[in-house]
Amino acid sequence: MAEVAPETWLSIECTDEYVVYDDNYYAGVMFSNPKNYRSFLDIYTDWEFQYKDYENYRRYYNNLVDEYNDADYLEQLAMRSR
Repeated sequence: MAEVAPETWLSIECTDEYVVYDDNYYAGVMFSNPKNYRSFLDIYTDWEFQYKDYENYRRYYNNLVDEYNDADYLEQLAMRSR
């Protein structure tokens, strides 16, 4: 990406040296300065860790539900008393 004028961007394919006319090249996030970018990275990293924890708990819960649903009546009664 090259900024050819203020807020005017041009996408260039560097390996074959031609201009690319694809809207996907112009989609993304812009930061006004490096500090804002670093703040974004910190927040995003925290979010990733929290999401992984959430996924682990979700899988654990779903495994418990599957185990309970696969058990017979007496096993289900025993599981309820835990």
